[in-house]
Amino acid sequence: MRPMVMTGRRTAQGISAVVLGVGLMAVPAWPAAASCAGPPEPARAEKAFVGRVVETDGPYARFRVLGQASTGPALAPEVWVLTGTPTAGWPSSLLGGDVSSSVDLSVVPGARYAIGAYGSRTHLATGTCSSFRLDDDEKPPPALLTRQPVSSGLVGQGPPVDQWVYTAPVVALLVLLGWAVVRTARRRQ
Repeated sequence: MRPMVMTGRRTAQGISAVVLGVGLMAVPAWPAAASCAGPPEPARAEKAFVGRVVETDGPYARFRVLGQASTGPALAPEVWVLTGTPTAGWPSSLLGGDVSSSVDLSVVPGARYAIGAYGSRTHLATGTCSSFRLDDDEKPPPALLTRQPVSSGLVGQGPPVDQWVYTAPVVALLVLLGWAVVRTARRRQ
């Protein structure tokens, strides 16, 4: 029996197959259309308000609260809301790309939204099934303008710390450790 020898052509075919497979796995899948039970009704949420987007940071958005519903806890003049799917925490986030869901709410800085948020005292989240964008001339639902925000109200939780804050020290430590190993090996020679 002859031993199997990899020729240049076989090697190139193998490498091409691996590259193609990895490339197909790296292509993000488009989220399906949202499957809400009906039109969004922000006023039915635990924390409902009308707000203007001040800034976005990944799946998080900071809103200036223009008015809020009479039910639920009081909100601060500006609140952070999770409007999309958060990425995995460090170090898993280094391996994966962006993630998304069919119910992520895409927001535009400067635009007004009727928001129906849910979550704990420190974390507010929303999606396309409980929030919608208001046109410039569109009047917001009256139920969302019954009271003003208060300075001691809920602020939500802003975006997490950038993963490089964790990654940079680990990389620096590994480089330093590698340098020490190489230096020790050279001294022994």
